[in-house]
Amino acid sequence: MVALLAQGFMSAPRDIPPDMLLLQARAGRLARRPPSPDETAIEIFASDEDALVESDEPVDDDPGSLRLRRPIASVHLGQIGWGGAIDHDALQAALACAPAGPLPDSRWRLILGSHQAPASEQAQDSASALEVTLSAADLALCEALAKSDAGRSLPAFAAALRLPDRLTGASAPTAAVLAEVLASYRRASLTCVWASCLELTRADLFARERDESAVALLSAMRAVLGEP
Repeated sequence: MVALLAQGFMSAPRDIPPDMLLLQARAGRLARRPPSPDETAIEIFASDEDALVESDEPVDDDPGSLRLRRPIASVHLGQIGWGGAIDHDALQAALACAPAGPLPDSRWRLILGSHQAPASEQAQDSASALEVTLSAADLALCEALAKSDAGRSLPAFAAALRLPDRLTGASAPTAAVLAEVLASYRRASLTCVWASCLELTRADLFARERDESAVALLSAMRAVLGEP
């Protein structure tokens, strides 16, 4: 699986998101020096030597990328409890974004699943919306994953990719707060999928991190939506 990740990431180096570059570097170190299972979990996903820097600059769509949107008016989280076990399937479905316009390539259906058809309200860029931009590298990695022994993880990986990482059309302070919690939950969700793909024995560590990021996300989103 490590070889698959390396091959998928290296095929299009300029399109690789920062969090994916981090996973590639750590996976490479793992391939050169196989540690114990517990060390593996920490080495790949929990090292302090790498830090991701979130940018406040607008995200431009690169050639070959696909921008997904979900109008904030269509987001409802009141049915998702957060006092006990969090239903991540329900949370991710409530936040899942769909294409902002027609698909440039039918291959994107591999990631989009049932979220293929853009609604008319999603085409209105002036509306406040949750967004994420998928790269050609994301698509290539999904295609490679689908053909691998870990193909069973593709639905979960695609669901995590469809999660937003920013809010557009809102005030700068609100957008900044939500960008932090949205990106954190998306990253934690992707990490949980890779932990499953790599069959790490300490996957519970990443599941706990995902739960914590989900609580922070629910708190911030409900404040913005005005939901209890």
